[in-house]
Amino acid sequence: MTRSEIAARELLKESKKATLLDVIKYKTVWLLKVIFGAYMKYVELYDFDGLIWEEDAEWEL
Repeated sequence: MTRSEIAARELLKESKKATLLDVIKYKTVWLLKVIFGAYMKYVELYDFDGLIWEEDAEWEL
């Protein structure tokens, strides 16, 4: 559980209502985590080592 989630839960315990700003913050963090997770999975699935061109390198077919 992240710090923002813990803080949101503490606010909910005190006020029992989430403000619009709390919802926007939570959804923004969630969306960024989803995008970053998908990007990391994409990088993990594909090997990009062959894309870097080095001088004096020969093509392997």
